[in-house]
Amino acid sequence: MAETLQRIDSSRRHSIMLSALSSHLHLRRVILASQSPRRLELLTDCVRISYAGLAFEVIPSTFEENLPKERFPTPELYVLENAKQKALEVLRRVASTATEQQQPTPLLVIGCDTVVVLDGAILEKPKDEDDAFAMLTRLSGRAHDVFSGVALLTTSAEGGERPHLFFEKTSVVFGPLEPQDIRGSCSSL
Repeated sequence: MAETLQRIDSSRRHSIMLSALSSHLHLRRVILASQSPRRLELLTDCVRISYAGLAFEVIPSTFEENLPKERFPTPELYVLENAKQKALEVLRRVASTATEQQQPTPLLVIGCDTVVVLDGAILEKPKDEDDAFAMLTRLSGRAHDVFSGVALLTTSAEGGERPHLFFEKTSVVFGPLEPQDIRGSCSSL
């Protein structure tokens, strides 16, 4: 399975996500493999701006995000593999529900993942309010990187899948945060 990996210029962030497939989008069933409200908002904005009339659906992935981080030499490879596995899980689940008598509709499944990297360590989504408090306390007054990976998996009527992978790295500097402000942010999660 040939994979394409590239870093995208942040000025093209919204349009690049689907531009590689733009001429075929209306012929595909487009699925966002995420339950993230922010990812849904981004895809909705992208579709409204560049692909008016394109319908898509949300089918959250059940992929367990427990890949061993030590297997990945860089954060971008880790985040891309998580994104790809999320998309693959949804693609396989959707494909397994198609009946043999139906002509399968070509799919585009979009998987995404985001991690924070501080001092070379990958930080995942906080598990709970206390974990979020500890993470934000570590980030307070510090520079860190945020890696977002996207996997676009397409299928054809003939079968098989073709991944297109890309990531974005954003450098962030937090100002000093007061513990009561951190606690207030965490309680709103």
